[in-house]
Amino acid sequence: MITNLISFLGHISLPVYFFVMLTILAIFICIHRNKTLQKICTLPTIITLVMAGIVITLLGKGIYQFLNNNQITVTKDIMHQESSVLAEKKNVTIRNLIEQDMLKYKHWTGTYEPTTFVLSINDKEITSGSKEMVTIVDNILSVRFDYAFLNGKRKDAKIISFEVEENVKDLNITFNWKDKWQVLIDNAIPIEKNKVKFNKALLE
Repeated sequence: MITNLISFLGHISLPVYFFVMLTILAIFICIHRNKTLQKICTLPTIITLVMAGIVITLLGKGIYQFLNNNQITVTKDIMHQESSVLAEKKNVTIRNLIEQDMLKYKHWTGTYEPTTFVLSINDKEITSGSKEMVTIVDNILSVRFDYAFLNGKRKDAKIISFEVEENVKDLNITFNWKDKWQVLIDNAIPIEKNKVKFNKALLE
């Protein structure tokens, strides 16, 4: 009951409250003019009741806001803890098996090789023939590759997201320009491809 009262007082705006108090004050003034009730409803009594009402409302709003803010904070903490618990992290080993022949782009004008090609995961470059252990969350792995032809005359960068199969800890990466996803990973399914801004620092 007390909680409901505090909630009710907390939702009352001060202008509405003062309007109600003025109305009550006017009623008490009318009653005060009645000689029969004059001894009961004295002016000091009316003023005291109005002031008490103001104090109770301000306290109610303060308590309501305090409890409401704490509830929001607690709710955010609980949601953060639940998301942390639900997020499944695991380590996988990535092998970059991309060979130079895979990077050759065949065009009707000839065959071209990128002058720059950088593959990275979690902002860490994985060079051809090397392997790295990386951490993935909820079996989602994102691979970025930046490339440039003719020393930067044509350049681009993309990020491919994969869903790694359950209980898989070793992944091999290959590449094919003609494939829709271009980056290929065994035991992982590509789910999204986004074009991003090329890292110009790679040309310096």
